[in-house]
Amino acid sequence: MDFRHYRMENRPTLMNGSEAWWVVDGEWRMLDTSEAFMNAVFIGESVFGRRFKFLPPLPVGAFSAPIRLH
Repeated sequence: MDFRHYRMENRPTLMNGSEAWWVVDGEWRMLDTSEAFMNAVFIGESVFGRRFKFLPPLPVGAFSAPIRLH
């Protein structure tokens, strides 16, 4: 899986060129990529790992779509 680490509304958020996912109510949910690209803040993998230590596993099929450039 190829994605970058962000936060949006103080929630863990992962994005690549075609998908965005964030944790809401203890589970990963797909997020509109346009909203994510406009509002998410890049924090990098190390900060993400320190800030969001205990996360559920990503759903099967997450980040499996072909990457698009915006």
